[in-house]
Amino acid sequence: MQNVCLFAAIVLCYRETVRAARNEWQRTILLGLLFGAGAAIGTMLPVVLAGKQAMDAGLLPIALSAVFGGPLATIITTIIAGFFRLVGHAHGYAHVTEALVASAVGIGFAFLHRRRQAPITTAALALLGLSMALAGGLGALVAHRDVAETAPVVFAVFVLGNGLGGTIILGAMLRREDAILARERAHAQESKMLDAVLESMSDGLLAVDTNGKFLVFNRPAQEMLGDWRGDKLESWLKNYKRFHLDGVTPVATEELALPRALRGLETNDLNVVVRGPSRPDGFVVSVNGRPLRDDEGNVVAGITVVRDVSELISAQKRLAESEAALKQSEERYALAFEGAYDGLWDWDLRTGKLFWSGRCMEMLGYPPDTNLSGRMQNNDWWQSLVHPDDLPATLRALQDCLSGSARSFAIEYRLRRLDGSYCWVSDRGAVIRDEDGRPYRAAGSLTDISARKLAEQHRRMLQDQLQQTQKVEALGTLAGGIAHDINNTLIPIIGAVDMLLLDAPKDSELSEELRDVMSAALKVKELVRQILAFSRDEGSERCIVDMTAEIASTLRMLRAMVPATIALDMDVRAAQLNCKINQTQIHQVIMNLVSNAVGAIGPNRGAVRVTLDQVELEDSTAITGQEVEPGSFCRISVVDTGPGISPDVKARLFDPFFTTKPVGEGTGLGLSVVQGIVRDHGGFVLVDNEPGQGARFDVHFPLVEQKPAMDAVA
Repeated sequence: MQNVCLFAAIVLCYRETVRAARNEWQRTILLGLLFGAGAAIGTMLPVVLAGKQAMDAGLLPIALSAVFGGPLATIITTIIAGFFRLVGHAHGYAHVTEALVASAVGIGFAFLHRRRQAPITTAALALLGLSMALAGGLGALVAHRDVAETAPVVFAVFVLGNGLGGTIILGAMLRREDAILARERAHAQESKMLDAVLESMSDGLLAVDTNGKFLVFNRPAQEMLGDWRGDKLESWLKNYKRFHLDGVTPVATEELALPRALRGLETNDLNVVVRGPSRPDGFVVSVNGRPLRDDEGNVVAGITVVRDVSELISAQKRLAESEAALKQSEERYALAFEGAYDGLWDWDLRTGKLFWSGRCMEMLGYPPDTNLSGRMQNNDWWQSLVHPDDLPATLRALQDCLSGSARSFAIEYRLRRLDGSYCWVSDRGAVIRDEDGRPYRAAGSLTDISARKLAEQHRRMLQDQLQQTQKVEALGTLAGGIAHDINNTLIPIIGAVDMLLLDAPKDSELSEELRDVMSAALKVKELVRQILAFSRDEGSERCIVDMTAEIASTLRMLRAMVPATIALDMDVRAAQLNCKINQTQIHQVIMNLVSNAVGAIGPNRGAVRVTLDQVELEDSTAITGQEVEPGSFCRISVVDTGPGISPDVKARLFDPFFTTKPVGEGTGLGLSVVQGIVRDHGGFVLVDNEPGQGARFDVHFPLVEQKPAMDAVA
């Protein structure tokens, strides 16, 4: 019984000692003093055996101090217990040895236990008690040698009961107290953490139980609503009239979040205006309330969260105004995009993405609402559209702007459309740089200048035609002057030969030679007449001519300019081919066609044949791309034995300034002039071609029924 009372006293003091300790150092010293006092008291309360030998429970606190207090506590306990054993027993040194053995056993047990990091079990306490019993028994044998002779059974029972049972009982009680203290510490730590969380919240938190006592009223709630921690909910509801729905009308008491929560109702995001001494103008708070229920579903408390949303509402209002202004600006920007004739582009140099407006896509032949995706959003796609001849200069201008050599750029180049054709654009843009001077964005506009470029090309064509006409006119004037001089020289020659023929015998050799001279002079006279007809400025005057005679006359004049390796002949397959034409322009048509045929044959041997016949056109729609009237036509076919015309060249035969000849050898105007003259006369031109088998040009002039007038004498 006395040991049980001792154990109870140690346990009660253990609990209060651990609670009173402020740190681990104090805990160790206080536990050492506690277990030392227990060991001393146990030493002073021995149990006397049958042989007058005394046994006590003073060793148990020594061993258990190592387990529950640590080595330093064990040392303190051992010193106190050893002192009382030394002065309280006749065999003091033997009893001190018992204390030292118990101390060593306890420290060793605690060391092994901490190394295993396992909880203290009953089996472990039994092992420690058995060790203590053996240590106590050995000490008793040393100090009381007569014990084994007088009462071995009683000694064994006491040692086992006192050592083994006492250690298990006291250790289990201390272990239970450790568990209780650990839960208290955990609860206290959780409470501190919860208090810290509640105080660090930006929202106000209020909790009240069913008795009206405030359980929680944290700092933000005090700042917004005042400090009501010492009051009851009833008093708070009676005196607190700061909640207003619209800033004027107070909220009914029963509709406040806390009373609703105590009635089991929830309140979700209720915005009310709060007026207080610190903020008399009022501020908006968002209130949320929830009931707290026990396991049976009964309401035990009400919880309310109050959040100051004044700044949030103001920010939302400003954001809504900004979004509205941004939307309006975007709409204006979109209208400007759609209404502008120019296309706009925007290039993000950091991401590489390129934006094209609908007008840009329309220029390239895409629908305006084309969704840009994939490679169409990067710069490489734009470069792939630029005409290869324009790309180097375009990239150079852009690079100069990116490098800082130029503030902006303005360039003209060609872009490939969706159908493969090219359009001319004028690109003007600038680069935006950051604070360090690095470019991060480029933007600009595209203007379709294809019409302007076509007009410039047409103007150049007209200028070239004018120059060509002036050269031909100058050549005609020169040829006319020379022809007049030759004609003036021929007149006396022909007159003299004619007189000599009259005087010479008819069948004589002289007469034959004079006739040869006269024939040659007449040929020269005919040539002079043709040159004068070519050089005569007849403007747009047209007359009815015999096409057979006119073409034959032109070919005789062209014979001199055709190389000897090329045969030039004429084939007439119809009679009375009369047309109303401008003779000078017809000469120009034949000259251009024959010149092109001769150029196609080149230095090789070949032939050029000019064929005249009559054709009937019943359906004018059969002539693609040319407006003509049905009827009878004089067809002039110029056929050569050259290499023929490739399909890509054939598609551009009549384009102004298109030529396959080297630079300086052709103007590219010959066939376009031919087509213009023929169309002006109401005719049309057809081309038949077989690559490798020569080319054929068929020129058609409308036939007339009138007969040509008599030629004037040159």
